[in-house]
Amino acid sequence: NIENIRQPFIQEQGQIYWLDLWMTLAQPDARVGWKTSLEHFQDDAVWDDLPLGTAPWHELRDPTGISLDMAFVITPEPATAVLGMGLFGMSLLRRRKR
Repeated sequence: NIENIRQPFIQEQGQIYWLDLWMTLAQPDARVGWKTSLEHFQDDAVWDDLPLGTAPWHELRDPTGISLDMAFVITPEPATAVLGMGLFGMSLLRRRKR
């Protein structure tokens, strides 16, 4: 988890955002993983291994040549998740009492 962000990015519903990651690995044999997605949404995953802006992006494909999409989940910190589950549970109890 990334904590203590001074100026967090606030998302707007319905807006599409691109996620760009740049990683410097401490160990030469370190690996970074990411999940692929079966669902396709507007564009494919891309990659580049040179400094930002020095080369065009390359479409990410699996070994058979099929274009890949990537997936990730933004998980709220535990207090927000617990609050959401609690409110959902209370709404179910209210419906049951009626």
